[in-house]
Amino acid sequence: MRDKAGLALLFIMPMVLITVMAVIQDAPFKDYQEVKFDILTVDNDHGRLARYIKEGLGNTGQFNMMDSLDGKPVTTEDAIRRINTGEYKIGIIIPKGATASIVSNANKIVNDISYRMGLPSQLPVKALQDSLDVQVYFDPAAKKPSAVPFTRLSTTF
Repeated sequence: MRDKAGLALLFIMPMVLITVMAVIQDAPFKDYQEVKFDILTVDNDHGRLARYIKEGLGNTGQFNMMDSLDGKPVTTEDAIRRINTGEYKIGIIIPKGATASIVSNANKIVNDISYRMGLPSQLPVKALQDSLDVQVYFDPAAKKPSAVPFTRLSTTF
């Protein structure tokens, strides 16, 4: 109790440390929020799924969705080549028939529920497909280096 300066430092120093650390850690986070990634989008489906993916990622403010370059639609080969060379960091390839496959699977579920409830409705169902392969490619420079020329992440819906 006699050392009032020491007692004050005992409480002031942790507050100063917390404030300084908060300021230091906040600066890189703000820089990261201002970064906007260009994503090459190959839409082989031309359906609602592709539109929802583009709108959802575009509305975040972090991504610039690019489905055409120099006035031409991006092809799968072109997207892979550009990601592989490091020109773009991320690419999303939506397969043909993706929306129809999702709608067909949803129709099958509705038909099953209707059948169990005794309702006669039958929605059209195409050949059943258990999964849908939406491919996401990343530039290897965007993460730790690897031996492969590009990284393919396959997402199943």
